[in-house]
Amino acid sequence: EKKGIYNCNPGFLERYVWKLCGIRGLPFVKRVVRRLAKIVPKKELCKDPNLIPVKNGIFDCTKKTLLPFSSDCVFTTKCYVEYHPDAHKVLIHNPKDNTDWDVDCWIESYVCRETDIPKLWKVLCNIIRPCDDSHRSAWFYVSDDLIERKLKVFCSFMQNLSGSCCSRSLRAFSN
Repeated sequence: EKKGIYNCNPGFLERYVWKLCGIRGLPFVKRVVRRLAKIVPKKELCKDPNLIPVKNGIFDCTKKTLLPFSSDCVFTTKCYVEYHPDAHKVLIHNPKDNTDWDVDCWIESYVCRETDIPKLWKVLCNIIRPCDDSHRSAWFYVSDDLIERKLKVFCSFMQNLSGSCCSRSLRAFSN
């Protein structure tokens, strides 16, 4: 699940050092981690906006190809959906109401104004492109119960793309 991404959590390395030499105590483990931080060469995050880390590799938008994960391309998060080169838009049939829909129609059902459709697609692009320097965040506010339920589904969709570690509710911020 974490293949291809770097873990920046300091406790991550401490746990491994503890497994190797925890018998010598926590102060020793912390000293080893501090020393490693000083001597291990630093890597920069990948800044190429055309490289998108996905579940099964790195998608190169310019060449439209999937590259294998590499230590040359450092990412701390990825899209948790696999890239499939032969994928095509799927039409989904709902037998309960005998309707057909696809992702485009589903996205369109979330907006009140047609001018908002490109904005939602931009939000989705920003989620899966970690190097997109748009410097924006998406804030959704609703006062209608039906729209709120639809928004929860859309937010779940966004979380499934990015992984739950990349999003927070306002309630989580207040805690």
